[in-house]
Amino acid sequence: MPGDKATMIRDDEHWLQLTDAFHAAAIDPDRWYGALSAFANATGSQHGQLMCMGENATMTFNLLTDVDPGLPDAFVAAGGADPNINPRRRAGISRPPLTVIAESDF
Repeated sequence: MPGDKATMIRDDEHWLQLTDAFHAAAIDPDRWYGALSAFANATGSQHGQLMCMGENATMTFNLLTDVDPGLPDAFVAAGGADPNINPRRRAGISRPPLTVIAESDF
């Protein structure tokens, strides 16, 4: 699955593999990258991102898949974590806890 950008969700078995990968990642944090990368691949996306924000707008968790390893540091250096600069961060901290947001929300 990972690496094959032409892969999309093929059938129920593939969907179950993806959900099993997320269940496994919830127990073993070392499996988040693989689960998120496989999900991005299955939806036709080039990258996956899973982010969690704390009460004071801190980014407590930010996982990006299939990007240049220097990108996260460049993001922070450019002020990407600042909600006054980044509309996605602003949208994320303006929602109640445990709310899932997507591109269409902003």
